[in-house]
Amino acid sequence: MEELLKFIPIIFLSAVKFLPAPTLAIVAGFSFLESILITCSGGLAGVVTFYRSSEYLMERARRRRAAKLALGIGKPLLKFTRMNRFLVRLKHRFGIVGIALLTPAILSIPFGSIVMAKFFRHNHFAMPALMIAVAAWSLLLTFLTVKFGLLF
Repeated sequence: MEELLKFIPIIFLSAVKFLPAPTLAIVAGFSFLESILITCSGGLAGVVTFYRSSEYLMERARRRRAAKLALGIGKPLLKFTRMNRFLVRLKHRFGIVGIALLTPAILSIPFGSIVMAKFFRHNHFAMPALMIAVAAWSLLLTFLTVKFGLLF
């Protein structure tokens, strides 16, 4: 029962902010393989959850923006915001593979999964690319933590 209580927070952390999760798993006393399995399963659950719910989340944000506009307290949606430019630049510069590789460690799984679904929803390689990237980052970060004692 105590083991269960130790790995549940690591799974949830892996689903939203992946970078510190492998280090936390090793520090919590899990073996190399257990750490990879725990962080990988949490990261994959996060990818599936946020990728699949991205359409709902984007629609909800659009409705909230429209409601605020109707009440007169919101600002109209600008076409060229700093975030829009960043996202388009990210899409054009890195594509599916680049966004997938940046998502677990740099962008965060929720943000990267939603961006990937927004731009590449109809590409059948988008979600598998995210999943492969999560597994690769899990392996790499766990290895660096165990071998060199690096803490992320």
